[in-house]
Amino acid sequence: MDLTSHEGMTKFAEDVRQQAQPFAKAACEAFGSLFQAEYQRLRSSGLESGENAAMLNVTVFCNFDPKHRTVDVTTAPMPIALRPRRKVVNVGQR
Repeated sequence: MDLTSHEGMTKFAEDVRQQAQPFAKAACEAFGSLFQAEYQRLRSSGLESGENAAMLNVTVFCNFDPKHRTVDVTTAPMPIALRPRRKVVNVGQR
């Protein structure tokens, strides 16, 4: 893109405005479907850790190249600290 061209910059600015809604919509739809898929795993990790809350990390990668426009959304629950299990037994006592 030629930054010195007024016509080129005007065209670029218009493209940016036109693509805002489609990018936002695509990202929200992708996150929605991923969150539905992650919900069970989040609840399970909360039960396993003994917490009533679970964190979900979300990364969004946007490719603005006009030939390959994509939104890549990645979700991953935080690693959990499992509830410790403990049992004490007497050894060698009669």
